[in-house]
Amino acid sequence: MPSDPLGRLPTTGDKGLVRRGRFTLDRNGDPESITIDVQHPSRALTTFHEIGHFLDLAGIGAPRGWESLVGDGALAEWRELVLDSRAVGYLANQSHEDDLLIAEIALGALEWPELWARSYVQYVVNRAGDLDLVAQLDVHRVPRTGGIYLPLQWDDDDFVVIDQVIEEVFRRLGWRSK
Repeated sequence: MPSDPLGRLPTTGDKGLVRRGRFTLDRNGDPESITIDVQHPSRALTTFHEIGHFLDLAGIGAPRGWESLVGDGALAEWRELVLDSRAVGYLANQSHEDDLLIAEIALGALEWPELWARSYVQYVVNRAGDLDLVAQLDVHRVPRTGGIYLPLQWDDDDFVVIDQVIEEVFRRLGWRSK
């Protein structure tokens, strides 16, 4: 696991993708560090993403338990809405792609902790109202011509109900005022 406090991580992850950040655990399964590639242009989104992992493991639900994996836990309604979203449906279709790299990336993007972290990013960006953050998010949800499109973020209209349920979860936890 990385120990570079500045987060200069031109390393590759399990699926051969360049890592922009990492959330690491100690040997007991407790959160240990968040490391961000400070040179990456979307380092703010990466920071939110890694904080999303922290909240999933240590903030929502039982400590040392990925709440996003719990079918009937605090994120149960979020899980249902995410599964019903167009973006996740498209990723699920791409996970059966003949191109094994595309299928592997899509499968990785469909893992519950990754879906939670990406939805947390979009939730934060929605509340920030910062046009630069929205532009950074758009890079991950605007189809590119001539290539394979993997929607790693939701279109605004596809995310409305997901955003609302995240807000409700945070209010139940006392993290947001009513």
